Amino acid sequence: MKQTGGKRRRWRKAWYVTVLTLVFLVFSCQSNVQAVELGTVQCSREVKKVDSKERRYHMELKVWTEMSDYKSHQPQDIILLLENSYSMSCLAQAPDEDDTVYQKGIPTLHKISASQTLYTEVEGEYLPVVLNGNQWQLLTGKANDGTVYGEVVGTRDPLQGDIFTQDVFEKSECPTRMEQAKEAAKQLIRQTAEFLPGSRIGLLFFGKSLYSANSRELTESGVQSLLKEISDFGNEFGEGYCYAEALSKVQEMIEELQITGQNPCSLITITAGEAGSEKKEDPSGVTAAAASMQVLREQGVKSHVLLMGSGKSAESDWSALCSAPLENHYRECFQGQLLEEMDRLFRHIADSTTVSVVQALDPRFQLTEKEYARLSQEEVSVIEKENGETLIAWEAELPYNSENPWKTELEFEAKKDFPGGNDVGMDGEESGIYWGEKQISKCPDMEINVPIRISLKDIEDDIFLGEKVKTTLLRQNVEEKLLGNLIPNWYGKGETGTISYSWKRTDGSTVGSLKQLAEIRPVRDQEFLFAVTYTPKSQGNNAVGVPVQQTYSTGNYTVHVVSGTVSLEVLTDRLSEEGGMPVFSLEKDDTTFYRTARLSSQEKEESTLFVDFAGLPYGKYRLKQINPFYNKIDQECWLGICSKDDTLDLGRNVCDMEIKLTATPSEAGELNYSVDTYGEVFRVESGR
Repeated sequence: MKQTGGKRRRWRKAWYVTVLTLVFLVFSCQSNVQAVELGTVQCSREVKKVDSKERRYHMELKVWTEMSDYKSHQPQDIILLLENSYSMSCLAQAPDEDDTVYQKGIPTLHKISASQTLYTEVEGEYLPVVLNGNQWQLLTGKANDGTVYGEVVGTRDPLQGDIFTQDVFEKSECPTRMEQAKEAAKQLIRQTAEFLPGSRIGLLFFGKSLYSANSRELTESGVQSLLKEISDFGNEFGEGYCYAEALSKVQEMIEELQITGQNPCSLITITAGEAGSEKKEDPSGVTAAAASMQVLREQGVKSHVLLMGSGKSAESDWSALCSAPLENHYRECFQGQLLEEMDRLFRHIADSTTVSVVQALDPRFQLTEKEYARLSQEEVSVIEKENGETLIAWEAELPYNSENPWKTELEFEAKKDFPGGNDVGMDGEESGIYWGEKQISKCPDMEINVPIRISLKDIEDDIFLGEKVKTTLLRQNVEEKLLGNLIPNWYGKGETGTISYSWKRTDGSTVGSLKQLAEIRPVRDQEFLFAVTYTPKSQGNNAVGVPVQQTYSTGNYTVHVVSGTVSLEVLTDRLSEEGGMPVFSLEKDDTTFYRTARLSSQEKEESTLFVDFAGLPYGKYRLKQINPFYNKIDQECWLGICSKDDTLDLGRNVCDMEIKLTATPSEAGELNYSVDTYGEVFRVESGR
């Protein structure tokens, strides 16, 4: 832990929301926040953060009421009981991670101030530790005749400073139970004065002493007087007066209030559970208090208990002193939740109204995955409708003022297949405020400028020389493949702009449409550019975010051209060069190619002749030998054509043939050649 301390921050879930009327904002680039009042309930929405790259938006929603909204509510009489026992000197919550800690068994090497109060954990509570002579001891209480000390947790050494037998902490900004109880009491006084004018509050401290402040009407001077009484009350902790005795004083205070008028009366007790009597048969004073509480209940008093620690008394004992139903009158605040629970208690006393706040996201938007998980964990209702809208519903309880509004946050993003555009409405039809199942207020649409997302992929394909450019690959239009399967989806809301498509060559010359591209027969590898141009229909000057301008995107379609080769290998055991090297022809339709064979090697018994034709388009060819020396060679060969169905196959781009000729004497003494092996072999190559 660090030397400097810090307050722990907590926030409570907003569950069911109750308000009479609620109005949402439409805000613009010139004004990010605008509050519109309808009746006395106000709401504002503000986009706090825009991630243009991810098209993600972080919105904050606030709801509050003005004081006039609750002027019609009946004033209340409230008696506040604050326990002043030893346990109220304990910390209200665990020390902050930044608070200074003196670790067990490690000398401090300096002397801690003798007047300083430290704290250490005992059975889950953080008890005060003070210096008594040369020993650090637990402060177990204060009697009328002096301080009562407990277990020794450290000693003072003249050379090494202070050494502790367990970890101890400095208080820093972490409040004690009494400090937090005082803040909660002040909070209640201010809220009651603002939202329940004409109310009266009485104040009573009990424990070592029994001190009461006269009940006061919450005028400006009455509020200031009560706040001063709380601030000035000293923290002299100890035992003396039990809860039953405090309730007797409460009866007197209520009788005095009823002389000048009768209002609904509530009794709020803030206790650590330590305010017992000295009677052994009733250590917590609960039995004696039950009789006094019954008298108060007969007078119509509602009893509330905020329990900050278990102490000597069982939690069931204190809950038995509360009014029914228990969930509205008994609250445990073991880890610093007192201010939060006091706020909830006041709203119950003030009989606040509840409404449901519904944010319907337009089908073009969705929650981020992280946000969906967070809302699910917090048990916020999220419903995805068949029409594509996402409904998020919170429950909020009022009153809240503008300085401390009910608020929540929401992170959402544009869907990937939505192109974007200016002035895009983010609210669905059901956005608004609901009382039960009835919509009592409809939210005006909030408009957002969504950056254009038309990201094109690069694709490539092979064709055989002589083929036209393919515009369908694996049964998918090449334009769709270039768009990466993200075909623009407007979700039935109309186009936010016009999108035009065109094809060009890399030299800038125009190809035209996809249909015109399909008529081109490239003779070599070629690259085509697919251009997409978006032009917005509106300017986006009154929406959230930077307005979208005309956008231009391109993707490359590379076509690789594969050519064919026909080759012939002739093996012969005797070769006559009298008539020159043999000449071969390759015929296709009206075109004939000629090649002269070349001699590979000359050996004693056998020679090899080669002839090949390269750079050929696909098609059916006939290879012939035009010299009379090898007049029996006449072979058909196919390039790129599958013999089964005449479809093109880039793997069939090479036709290799091998012929072996042997010489046998004839009766006329001339050489005749017979074909021993005559075949056609196709082999698969890349062709590039």
